[in-house]
Amino acid sequence: MKKVFLGALALTFGAVGFAQNISDVNQTGATNWADVNQVLSHTGATQDSYIKQDGKNNVALVDQLSRGHDSDIYQLGKRNFADVTQKGYGGSESDIDSRGNDNGAVVYQDGHEEKSEIDQRGNNNYADVKQTNRMHDSKITQVGHRNVADVDQDGGYPYNGVNLSDINQRGNDNWAKVDQKKNRNDSDVDQLGNDNGSNVMQDGSKNESTVYQKGKRNWSDVSQTGPAASSSDTDHNVSSVRQYGNDNGSMVLQNGFEHMSTVFQKGNSNWSNVSQTGNNHMSTVSQIGNGNGANVIQTGSYQVNPI
Repeated sequence: MKKVFLGALALTFGAVGFAQNISDVNQTGATNWADVNQVLSHTGATQDSYIKQDGKNNVALVDQLSRGHDSDIYQLGKRNFADVTQKGYGGSESDIDSRGNDNGAVVYQDGHEEKSEIDQRGNNNYADVKQTNRMHDSKITQVGHRNVADVDQDGGYPYNGVNLSDINQRGNDNWAKVDQKKNRNDSDVDQLGNDNGSNVMQDGSKNESTVYQKGKRNWSDVSQTGPAASSSDTDHNVSSVRQYGNDNGSMVLQNGFEHMSTVFQKGNSNWSNVSQTGNNHMSTVSQIGNGNGANVIQTGSYQVNPI
């Protein structure tokens, strides 16, 4: 009888260990607050939350409402705020690291195998990530003060793809917004300096956008729309914007598939506008100096325009 009882007890603990919630909170300083809510909806999965706060008046909130999610929050300084919500099918990961004062980070994941990484250094920075459906990947790095990053990724199933976003901002008062729908879109935004702004909208499949801005008060707006899915291995639309200097502006609109746009501007107060609709267009704009302007409009098929 004793052997039977011990065997049953071992099986019970084994089942509990196989599906469980795990929460670890470590706080050092004064008047820090952590709130963790874990609801495990399926057996055979583990939800894991780790919070470490060092300083004063920091707040961390975690809601895990399904299975297999992982959240890590580390905040160092004063009055930092982090809010993570994870639900859906499961397997999502969120990592928030804020060091400084008055930084904020909000992550909402509702789907399957979403990944979000936020790294902030400085004061008054804010990052917001929303991921729905499945298998999206977002990375935000902000170093400086009063920088803002906003990422919205929606889509994936039934297209069997992922959306990728990488925002890197170093300086003060920069902002970047990335909105991705459908699947396998790729956005990379790098801003170095102050008061730069970037907006990227991708709707469709296999759109690729790269934005690099260095200086002050530069802005870029990229909009790419195309088919939802394709068996082709090539990118539907490709845009590259590189701006060096101050007060430069670039707008790129690509509607269709297999367009390519390259914008290079170096100097001050340059601007360019590129609009491509249809399919298989190519545009190159290169401007060096001050006060230059370029306007490119391509419709139909197979147009090539170098400036």
